[in-house]
Amino acid sequence: MEENTESKEGVKPVHAVRSGMVQGSIWKNTREVNGNQVEFFNCQITKRYKKADSDDWASTDNYSKNDLHNLMTVSQKLFEFLNFKVQEQKEKEQE
Repeated sequence: MEENTESKEGVKPVHAVRSGMVQGSIWKNTREVNGNQVEFFNCQITKRYKKADSDDWASTDNYSKNDLHNLMTVSQKLFEFLNFKVQEQKEKEQE
């Protein structure tokens, strides 16, 4: 499964982090709920690796024991970023 930081429409993630070969991205989405546009975020975490039979790079969502620390680090950084965004949004709403 090939993975880019850009979607097919050329949209980039709002935030991306990396630890070792594990990388995480946060994607901004909007949806209409009761006539209002609601903003929400999705996270994607993948591991990059070089294919054994070529020099091509690929991505996977399978992790070994040795990847778990990097997976935890990336997850924590994504969580912290999203919490910051939520706090920032609350402060804007209070103004």
